[in-house]
Amino acid sequence: MKNPSLDAGRRRGALPRLAAHLDRDAAEARADAEHYARQGNTSMQTVSMVAVGTCERAAAKLRDEYVSLTSGPRKI
Repeated sequence: MKNPSLDAGRRRGALPRLAAHLDRDAAEARADAEHYARQGNTSMQTVSMVAVGTCERAAAKLRDEYVSLTSGPRKI
């Protein structure tokens, strides 16, 4: 039997870690884009910048979800 409050606690704890991973992925993709720009490879630069945007949007959504989970009504 699953414990819903335990599952929610694990999810809350994982969200900041996942967002941090996505931030690192975005930084790596940004470095790749800069590398491709120096090489003049505009198509790969574009692909890398799309990856940056995707990672940043996903990280923002995770942070929003974390805020909504942690700022909900509290039992007294």
